[in-house]
Amino acid sequence: MEDDFKHLVRISRKDVDGNKTAEYALTDIKGVGLSLSRSICLILGLDLNQKIGYMPDEDVKKIEDNKVYLCYKDNI
Repeated sequence: MEDDFKHLVRISRKDVDGNKTAEYALTDIKGVGLSLSRSICLILGLDLNQKIGYMPDEDVKKIEDNKVYLCYKDNI
């Protein structure tokens, strides 16, 4: 499992620390606070307490694909 760990995860053109949990890692992205980060994780069915460095690439892609819609759906 140690070889699957990524120290930096690229989300939304931002390098996120892999040691942070999913809910806190997403707050590194400009415009995403803790409340929105928790909402994104819950809507996408992600574990809030999982370190983002251990998160599978499919889950990271799921965040990347849905982040724009979740953040800006009120403006559509």
